[in-house]
Amino acid sequence: MNIRFFSCLLLLVSILSCSPYEPSKEDLGTPPSSDEVTFTLDVNPESDNIYTFQSTHPAAFVSVWDLGNGVKTQGQQVEGIYPLKGNYEIALTIVTAAGEATTTFSVDIDEDDYSLLDRKDYNNLTGGVDYENGKQWVINKSVVGHLGIGPGDADSPIWWGIALDDDRSGCGLYTDVYTFNIFGFGYEHFTDGRVYVNAGYSSDFPGAEDFYPEGSEDPAEMFAPYDGYAGGWSIEDRADGKYLVLNSSNDKAWIGFYVRSNREYKVHELTEDQLSISSLAEDGNRWFHILKPVEAE
Repeated sequence: MNIRFFSCLLLLVSILSCSPYEPSKEDLGTPPSSDEVTFTLDVNPESDNIYTFQSTHPAAFVSVWDLGNGVKTQGQQVEGIYPLKGNYEIALTIVTAAGEATTTFSVDIDEDDYSLLDRKDYNNLTGGVDYENGKQWVINKSVVGHLGIGPGDADSPIWWGIALDDDRSGCGLYTDVYTFNIFGFGYEHFTDGRVYVNAGYSSDFPGAEDFYPEGSEDPAEMFAPYDGYAGGWSIEDRADGKYLVLNSSNDKAWIGFYVRSNREYKVHELTEDQLSISSLAEDGNRWFHILKPVEAE
């Protein structure tokens, strides 16, 4: 046998037989405790409603912040903006090679600063400070796909989008009004006494009935008696995009077609004239809605 070939073969076998190195717990060090999650905070010299937070643990390679104002973000140094007075609880989670730990702390904001509410997304959704009674939105039935469905990870209703001639008038879908107010971050859902409900979740609404579109002998889901509710809203910036979150003491809070979602709506588009959102139903499918301002009718 060729000696050079035999030597190379032995070298290859020895390489393939080596086990990959796996660091031991001793190599990684001790997981951090919540007491070791250190940080600094500084008030912006131009506004007492703006803070700069900095994660200072030397071994942290990821710092995750929940700023208590609807913003969740990552970074060693982040900025928190608090337009409205109140007490805000902030959570900082650090990740090291040995593990992760979280600490919480709070900041007190003494005065409102409405100038900090002058954000494009806030203004588009609520009309801003010029809309004392908030901005009203309705499902835009003049757009193809104003109601649709796709898989949970979809960004559009790739399975089905409602056609313009598929009129669902009479079930509450087009008469429900959703009002968002910048003052107090208030939210109200007004109905004409009925709402449009996925048949699979009709047990959430006593008195639900089959809905028959005009001229159809086949039911298209269900409608149910419901008087609406009031609550609040927030916009959260997350790693995968912007989310509109509804807050309410009511056991149900939703927009459009009721699919027992988690009250969190991914924002696909938010302009002065259009709000395109989607939410995950309890079954894991994603439902899409397109809305327009009432004054755009």
